[in-house]
Amino acid sequence: YVTILPSLAHFLITVETRFYMSYRKYYATVTARRTLTEIEAVRLEMTQVLRQGIASMLKIQVPVTLVCIYFAPYFLRTLGLASVYVVIFRVGVVAALLHILFLTTMLMLTYFDQINDVFKISLLFALLNLSLTWITTWLGFPAYGYGYALAAGLSLWVAWLLLERRLAELTRLTFQYQPLQGDRPTRIVKQFMTAADPAGRSS
Repeated sequence: YVTILPSLAHFLITVETRFYMSYRKYYATVTARRTLTEIEAVRLEMTQVLRQGIASMLKIQVPVTLVCIYFAPYFLRTLGLASVYVVIFRVGVVAALLHILFLTTMLMLTYFDQINDVFKISLLFALLNLSLTWITTWLGFPAYGYGYALAAGLSLWVAWLLLERRLAELTRLTFQYQPLQGDRPTRIVKQFMTAADPAGRSS
């Protein structure tokens, strides 16, 4: 996991900051009762910012991962580990890359209050990791690490498809989940209503 520190730092400093600004802009546009055309334009802008952020993470992390894979024998020799662990280390480095992308995707889903999706994907990853790791352990030493990598890769694929789907239908979901007149607004919209009116008059 030390190998993914560059992408974690980049995410915290750059990606989350830029994305959060576009995220706030989107819900501010919704709560300001702008036209559907304006809301959709901001949604597309936010989606583009998210994709650019993930791409920038890959531009940083992929070279680091490739360097770690190439110099794996040297790293292990420096740490006093046997050369037989080189393959496991390389697989683990790739798995860590997939895992951090998976966690990032899950975090993006929580921004949009998709808690059910996050729970289901977390459960999927846990089951895949448990079952595939058991299978690779049963297959023997040469297969070690592949279960974790496959679980992270498959879970990332499912999580990304869900995120893309939720982003595409975000405007519909935002309005669909709002209560009828007289009821309390959903948590995420109420948050921005409160921010827009500190005295609480909007609620």
